[in-house]
Amino acid sequence: MSVATSQWLCLALSRKSEVYSWGDGNCGSLGYADDGERAVPSRIESLSRVASIAAGVYRTNATVNGDSKLFTWGLATSISIYVL
Repeated sequence: MSVATSQWLCLALSRKSEVYSWGDGNCGSLGYADDGERAVPSRIESLSRVASIAAGVYRTNATVNGDSKLFTWGLATSISIYVL
């Protein structure tokens, strides 16, 4: 399990490779269809087999799945992706 946090939200990666989020959902930053706040961790149903998570500034978050595919969501007006 791992946890990633930003000023606005928290992400948790479970041992089952599922992602949970909670906090301020403005701009879709929690990964749900609404912009509401969540006080309790909720699973992001659209993500599975996740290998790593990152919570970034400007409400932009990212995951990499088991196939090395990158997924981002949230406010992506200023984002740089670096692949190492």
